[in-house]
Order: sequence, then structure tokens, then C-alpha cells
Amino acid sequence: AFISTQAQKTIVSGKIDNPKNNEILIYYENESGKQIDLALSDVAEEGTFFSEFELDSKRYLTFLTSGEQQTVYTRPGDSIHFTLNTEYFDETIVFSGDCELENNFLIRTYLLLENLFGESFRVKKTLMKFSVSDFIEYFNNCKEILMMNFEHTFSGSELSYDEDFYNTESNRLPFRISAFAYFYKNQQMIEKGIPLDDPAFYSAMFSDLDFNAIECMNLFAYELLLQNYINYLI
Repeated sequence: AFISTQAQKTIVSGKIDNPKNNEILIYYENESGKQIDLALSDVAEEGTFFSEFELDSKRYLTFLTSGEQQTVYTRPGDSIHFTLNTEYFDETIVFSGDCELENNFLIRTYLLLENLFGESFRVKKTLMKFSVSDFIEYFNNCKEILMMNFEHTFSGSELSYDEDFYNTESNRLPFRISAFAYFYKNQQMIEKGIPLDDPAFYSAMFSDLDFNAIECMNLFAYELLLQNYINYLI
């Protein structure tokens, strides 16, 4: 969790092409999983919106509009701007202003995960046909691509970046990647009726995961993987 500070006025604004409704909601989930709404703003006829709210700590917020949602990393006092087209939503989101580097990294990583593995943690049908050894090879190659993208984004940029974000993502990203191995394992068990017990598979899935990292404990992927990790140790 990020350290709380004095609340500051924070702005998220933007332009939405082809809006499918006239509102945008910005919220986050607290440590108990309760949704905390920060701003419900009008989307003008031409697609522009302006949301202003008080924020007392750095957070991963969620914006919801036109029936879809995405994440935006925000610090107290930031002014963040983004554009999108609802016809292709995620593929068209571009951030500018404060946390430009961080938020464009988040959306680019989301799209990379989707292209490499599948949408919303559903493993691609082509990957389900892979043998366990072939999946492990593919999984490790994809993990290398994603972690290299992470390092290159921040080491190769002229823009300054938030160190808390960098440190948090270095722990969170491996969990999001390994969640796809979890779903591959479950689908294999459903289709073949026997548990997947290859030690090399579990070594690949659990390597680089820090289950003691507080910033990961509210991740959906963390919950999925923790019990599997305990069973693996037993």
C-alpha cells in the first residue's frame, strides 16, 4: 500500500471518441475490497470530460465509461489526460500529462498480455493445444519479453518516472503473467481429467513471484496463485 499524505486536488480529463454514454466513473477498491467512488463526471456531446477529486495517496484507479474500464495510476495533485475511441477502446488509449510514462506502460502491457496469451485471463485455444513442455518454453519466452519491455520502458526513457510505481510493478507484473499459466494448468486438468504434476511447470509459474509483497495482495492473480503455491510446497 502507498503511504497516505495530505489530500490534494487531482484531475483526470480527456476526450472520448464515439462515446456510448454520457458519464465516466472514476473509483478504486480499498484494502477491504470496497469500491470507493471518487468522481462521476459528464461526458460532453463532443466527447470531452473533466473529473476533479481529492486524493490522499498514490493509487491505481479505475475509470469506467461506455461499458468498459481500464486502470490509471494517479498521485495526489496530478493532472492526467487521456484520449480513446470506444470502437477499439484499449487499443486507442493514449495518456499525456502527469504519469504519462507509467500509464502508457500499463496499457501497453495489458495489450501485450492479451496478444501473447489471451483476453481477460482466458488462454488462447492455440496455446491449449501445446504440450506442457512447449507451453513452458512459450511461457518463459513471453515472460522474458514482458520483463524486458518493463526494463526498457523505464531505463530507456527521457521522461522521469515514479519510483514507487516502478518498484510496485516489478512485483505485480510477474503475478499477472503467471496467472495465464494457472489457467493453462486448470484447463489441462479439465480436459484430461488428471492433475498437471510436472515440476518444471510449477517452477516456471512460481519463479519471480514474491508472495510477501504487500502491493500484490489485492491482485486477482495473487489470490489465484497463492493457494496453488501452498499446495505446491506441500
